[in-house]
Amino acid sequence: MSDSADYVCEVITNGFPPVKSEKATLVVKEQLKFVPPPVSTRLELGSYTKIYCKARGSTQPVVRWMKVGHPFFDWPSHIQDDNGTLFFKGVTNEDAGKYTCIATSSQGIINTTINVDVVVMPKFVIEPVDTQAYEGYSTMLHCQASGDPMPAVQWDKNNVMDNFDQKRFHVMENGTLYVSEVHMEDEGKYGCTVGNSGGFKRAEVNLNV
Repeated sequence: MSDSADYVCEVITNGFPPVKSEKATLVVKEQLKFVPPPVSTRLELGSYTKIYCKARGSTQPVVRWMKVGHPFFDWPSHIQDDNGTLFFKGVTNEDAGKYTCIATSSQGIINTTINVDVVVMPKFVIEPVDTQAYEGYSTMLHCQASGDPMPAVQWDKNNVMDNFDQKRFHVMENGTLYVSEVHMEDEGKYGCTVGNSGGFKRAEVNLNV
């Protein structure tokens, strides 16, 4: 764009005065492009959110979205397309799929496609609580979560992962941390982190022996 200017051609010949051409104007037109291109994203089930697609060129383009495999520009009542901004008023599972953004102007047409996944962020079904344990006996620290995809559960002690005696500590399928025989050195702060592609949540509790 900085090359736009007036240009003059000058011919210099030994023994003759310089000869200049008529002034010529160079106009550089901005290429039609996305600024920036939209990227694949994850939407929280039930959320009110937006997906942006912006384009520009030497003339103002019209920007619209379409969902691959669905009628052009035919949106359900909870989705609205406003010149490249796609509004979701309560995301549903059916909103997952491929979406194509199309920009049109006198310069032509460009398009780009992204993937949209619908996820349910993790939430605690049973959140761990401070627990009193007794030396020589067993105990359990409960931590259960729901989400989609199903969240993974990880435990740590004093902010160090896998800081456990594997012979006595066991993470059960439901996320509960089971201690078969409590020792005095087991006292401390325990953290339970649950996470999936939608995000993470964490809770910390004290085990008192």
